[in-house]
Amino acid sequence: MREDETGEQPVRVFTGSRIEPLDGTRPEAFAVRGERVAATGSRAELADRFPAVERVDLDGALVVPGFNDAHCHTSQAALARVRVDVSDARTADEVLAALRARAALVPPGEWVVGQGLHEDALSGRVDRDLLDRASAEHPVVVIQYTFHRAVANTAALERIGYRTEADAPSGGQLLTTADGRLDGWMYERAWLDPWLPGSGRESIAPGGEPSAQLAALREVNTELHRLGITSYCDAIVTPLEQEMYAAAHRLGQLTPRVSMLLWHSYFDPRAWPAEQPDAHRLQLAGVKLMLDGALSGGTCLCRQPYPSATGGDNGLQVLDDAGFQRTVRSVHAAGARVAVHANGDLAITRCWMCWSRWSTRRRGSGSTTGSNTAASRTRGSSNGSGRPVRPRSRSARSSRTSARPSNASTGLSGPPWPAPTSRCSTRGSRSRAPRTSPSSPSTRCRRSAAW
Repeated sequence: MREDETGEQPVRVFTGSRIEPLDGTRPEAFAVRGERVAATGSRAELADRFPAVERVDLDGALVVPGFNDAHCHTSQAALARVRVDVSDARTADEVLAALRARAALVPPGEWVVGQGLHEDALSGRVDRDLLDRASAEHPVVVIQYTFHRAVANTAALERIGYRTEADAPSGGQLLTTADGRLDGWMYERAWLDPWLPGSGRESIAPGGEPSAQLAALREVNTELHRLGITSYCDAIVTPLEQEMYAAAHRLGQLTPRVSMLLWHSYFDPRAWPAEQPDAHRLQLAGVKLMLDGALSGGTCLCRQPYPSATGGDNGLQVLDDAGFQRTVRSVHAAGARVAVHANGDLAITRCWMCWSRWSTRRRGSGSTTGSNTAASRTRGSSNGSGRPVRPRSRSARSSRTSARPSNASTGLSGPPWPAPTSRCSTRGSRSRAPRTSPSSPSTRCRRSAAW
């Protein structure tokens, strides 16, 4: 909207019969100056106040305040369009063809990244052998739609440094074939660490050309606006996504209001901004941690055994106790907020126990409380209903490599972490399940933004 001769943006008055501000009022009209509502009231009141302005009759259309999506991954939805988007693929051969086409355009040795894989919707299986057929000269990785696992070809596994399942980091898992060979599938930290390695390290999923990123971000934001979403929190960003948003803002292309959560491996208390670049339009809201996997990924940490996608009985604890507590303390000391992903009931319990013990200790030591306490700056997320998740199964599987909780002293008062239920099965057997890839996650969740 152009400015008038006084330097102010002109006013437009909208009238209609279905204007719902959701504040208990039912105005007949509202006036807009630029991006802000300047006044509401009856038609006569706004006609008297703004006599010579443009008027728009809404013709019965419903008007409500814009929706806020408090947990989404808009930047990744945009980057999927810059990478190889395989979300619409219905066969493994379609995935293969898309990756081959991109590999033909990329210099040898550079990463080819697919995104949005939904193996439940595919006929055929995507694994290391299939991706080797896509290219032997490029490291190839395809990100599963929940972002809790990914699959890689031989060149990618070698680039990362994975040769056997024992190479998986704590809190992650590498799946194998029946003969013990890596099949390419990487769960939780086995792929999250190479994807989100921290400042100064190369990610296995580069973002592509900045101009293409901005074009894709505009497309996604336009689609969100069509759904009524005018603001959101992007629940994982790195400096790559931060710069994408900042560039859109500088160019006047950032139409929604955006809050961002920085992935914890990139957190530097010395670099945390004292002021936001634009507290209204774009802000860094806090630091994101993940304590466990996800129900939709088959990796959430639960008390009771369930048929998880990892081949284990209780999912994966992504961050160990000491690392979780250390990061929370560091973020809090910097005056920032932590946002914690915890899906399984055991993970949620541990998150709360960590906070409760720390709060008790701080109060006992005479630390100040109030608006700056960790409680007021700590968010928990369960990516769903928010209720504890207690999946059940008719059979149980053996424990897998994960950052299991320790009963050693955590440096905080209170009892040790609660332990998951012991391994069991309906027959009382404790035999180890094969460490092979399931054809699909045991859970039935589909296409949810689980991370």
